[in-house]
Amino acid sequence: MALEQFTFDKMLTMDSERVGKALARVLSKLQADMADRPDDKGARVLSLKVSMKPVSERGDLESVDVEFIIDDKLPPMRSRNYNMLARARDGEMLVNEASPEDAAQTTIDEVEVTEDGPRVKPRLVATGGGA
Repeated sequence: MALEQFTFDKMLTMDSERVGKALARVLSKLQADMADRPDDKGARVLSLKVSMKPVSERGDLESVDVEFIIDDKLPPMRSRNYNMLARARDGEMLVNEASPEDAAQTTIDEVEVTEDGPRVKPRLVATGGGA
């Protein structure tokens, strides 16, 4: 094929549309992330850098080496906050899976009904010290 002028449109279609397809893939990735995490208001960013380096011979521009750098940035993935009890004597942390927002919360499985009425069962907590 004959020489053609380099333009933005040509950039997207040259080399079997490699740059255009790469941009489309990254754009799809950003859109999918927004659909997956719509409550995360962090910006999703697609960056295209075009690096052009002159190639000269005796002070005359002979050609230009061009590189395309496609990058993306997503907000970090975050879990919810989990409250854990910390034991001062050994630093061990305890989580209450039935109440992840408040590890000290008594849960229904810790209540037993007796003839005197409901009461909280004593908690059995591993000491981590072994037998």
